[in-house]
Amino acid sequence: MSSPSVKDFVVGEFVTYIPSYSTGHRERGIVTSINNTYVFVRYDGDTHSKATYPYSLKKGDHTHEK
Repeated sequence: MSSPSVKDFVVGEFVTYIPSYSTGHRERGIVTSINNTYVFVRYDGDTHSKATYPYSLKKGDHTHEK
């Protein structure tokens, strides 16, 4: 399975940030925009979106998985 690209995401869908290190904190958010490199996500509790690489995201809420 290949890494996701920006084309795999849609504005308005929920995603989970999965850090590249195993002990990192997962964060749930909603996609607000997309460009050629980043998926912009407004994470729970934030007021602004953050540019996130698509390979760090998984569709849906996976904050409680290990």
